[in-house]
Amino acid sequence: MVVPISEASLEYAQQVRLQLRKAKLHVDVDATDRKMQKKVREAQLAQYNYILVVGEQEMKEQTVNVRTRDMETHGMHSLKDLTAKLLEEHSSRSLVSAFKKSSGLHAHVGQPANQEPVAAAAVSAEADQSDDHQLDKARVN
Repeated sequence: MVVPISEASLEYAQQVRLQLRKAKLHVDVDATDRKMQKKVREAQLAQYNYILVVGEQEMKEQTVNVRTRDMETHGMHSLKDLTAKLLEEHSSRSLVSAFKKSSGLHAHVGQPANQEPVAAAAVSAEADQSDDHQLDKARVN
C-alpha cells in the first residue's frame, strides 16, 4: 500500500504504484482524505505486507519510506532498490521480509535469523506449568 502524506504527494504515490505494477507487484494507493496515521493503520489492519509512505521529501529524492505491517520502520529506500528487494523476496517465496533478512537479526528476540527462538518459548511454558502447580497446591490446602 502506498500512503501519500498529503494531496500534494498523491501524484508521486501514483507514479510509485505504476512503477511497482510494471514489475508485476500488487500495489494500491490510499487516495482518501484521511490523516496519514489513519491510512497507515488501515493498511496494517488490511494486512498489507509493506506500507510505503511518500511525501514531498521522498518525491524530491525519488525514494519511499518503508514500513512493514508489524509497524517496524525500515527507512528510506530508492524505488529501484525497493523493487529489487521485493522481487527477490517474491521469487524466493520467502516467508521472512527482505528487510528483516538484511538486518541479520530475528525480528522478535534479537537472535540470528537462522536460529529458532525455542528457548524463550520453553522458559515461558515451564513458568506457566509451575504457576499452575502452585495454584493447584493452594486449592487443595
